[in-house]
Amino acid sequence: MLYLEPRSTKVMFERMKMEKEEGRERVHVGTRVSSEAEQQRNTAEVEPTTPVASQVTERREQEVAQADTDRLDEMRERLKKLNSYSSLLNVMSLMSLSWHLVYLAQRLLS
Repeated sequence: MLYLEPRSTKVMFERMKMEKEEGRERVHVGTRVSSEAEQQRNTAEVEPTTPVASQVTERREQEVAQADTDRLDEMRERLKKLNSYSSLLNVMSLMSLSWHLVYLAQRLLS
């Protein structure tokens, strides 16, 4: 408990923070894209658009999103592993305490 609980809590809060930030970025990126689309529609006649620049921007956003997704998956795996260890230790503790209770009950009856 003293070893696993602080580690799993830390990973859980980091994961929640990453998910929260990722959610905000998705909303923010969607808002920014829609406002950029409106600006491009308004200024389409005045200035030509550069598809290369927009493709580079999209690639960068995809790379950042992929890095965040990879880090989030890594955190999920770490949390899953820590929870598995914790569950195993809890079951072992329950078994040993049950055995000890049976032992004490037998000693009381003898």
